[in-house]
Amino acid sequence: VIGREEQLEFLDDALHSNKSELVVVYGRRRVGKTFLIREAYKKHCVLEVSGIPDGSYKDQLSNFYNALCRKKKSFSTHEKPENWLEAFSMLSDFLDGYQSEQKKVVFLDEFPWMYTRRSKFVQFSGISGIVTAVTGEILSLLFVVLLLRLWLIELLMIVKGYTIA
Repeated sequence: VIGREEQLEFLDDALHSNKSELVVVYGRRRVGKTFLIREAYKKHCVLEVSGIPDGSYKDQLSNFYNALCRKKKSFSTHEKPENWLEAFSMLSDFLDGYQSEQKKVVFLDEFPWMYTRRSKFVQFSGISGIVTAVTGEILSLLFVVLLLRLWLIELLMIVKGYTIA
């Protein structure tokens, strides 16, 4: 990745910290955000989910569920989640199956598409609240969220974490 050494170092710091992290990457379209994350975390990403453009709340939940099922076939026996709290509870179960000492990366690409009016992310204290609920005592998790608009960071209520512009 040429010309992105500073960002790669930043991402590497988040990967090698001694605690779970939330990384937010934002910027305009077509500047290489997704490529940067995929390259930086290609050996550590256990789940990548991209929001569906103009997808409904139900579509976004189904997409998340299907991504979990593609990675772990046994999840296809679970019922589809009806809300994001159930979806992230499934994610917690999914992550329990990884016993590796290495940090596990969960990558939410095109997050604004997942953030529908009915998503209730704000009700769950934003994604940082969900990350806290999912990770609990897990010290080996790295959440990566890609945004196009900086104003969504406020909606996510990020208190502490890494942000790349």
